[in-house]
Amino acid sequence: MEQTSAEEASCWQERRTVAASLRGCPHPELLDISWFTESMAAGQPVPVERRHRLEVAVPGKGLPSPVRMPPYACQRPTPLTHHNTSLSEALEVLAEAAAFEGSEGRFLSFCRAAAVLKALPSRVTALSQLQGLPHFGEHSCRVVQELLEHGVCEEVERVRLSERYQTMKLFTGIFGVGVKTADRWYQDGLRTLDSLQGQAQRLTQQQRAGLQHYHDLSAPVQRPEAETLQRVVAANAARVLPGATVTLA
Repeated sequence: MEQTSAEEASCWQERRTVAASLRGCPHPELLDISWFTESMAAGQPVPVERRHRLEVAVPGKGLPSPVRMPPYACQRPTPLTHHNTSLSEALEVLAEAAAFEGSEGRFLSFCRAAAVLKALPSRVTALSQLQGLPHFGEHSCRVVQELLEHGVCEEVERVRLSERYQTMKLFTGIFGVGVKTADRWYQDGLRTLDSLQGQAQRLTQQQRAGLQHYHDLSAPVQRPEAETLQRVVAANAARVLPGATVTLA
């Protein structure tokens, strides 16, 4: 059970204990590696002593209880600012990477798990809080567990820092560029916006416009800019449809 957390090991022991009881077999125990090395040296299993037994805290005691969650996103309120940003963003990185590789199943799995995290009413501090929640598979749970225990997930960081992920994210951020086009450019050895500038003949009119205005389109719109645009739209709407109301969401 290498790299198994204490909580996972305890859950495994509970399941095995129940199964052993039903079959009338001895209950399993969690032992230190010293028991194994002593047994190897003796050429047979040695008797289990107290010093061999691992003391594992029972998971769930003093921890927040799992919450109930509707299976569909449209059934649950999701605030714009939520309690589990670091966890959901990690899963979204994996979802995005899966989409870049054309893996729709993995993309949906990570997206759905991230959406559940965003709807939770409190911060996740233990994996037990995710028990019974929809769309949380083994992979997503493993990522969350690693983040809770170490503050970082090796898989997520490896993806985030990879040249392919960064390049695909850059290219798909251009207006008019989808995953297939970005992948073709990547396979052709293109990596930067400057390298695309030298391939202008390969771009559609929409893509050339997207590349030309990339930085403007990537920058978030500020409230004063949005209000100015609202006034322009409202003035034109009033001429076409007197009494029309334009609301800035």
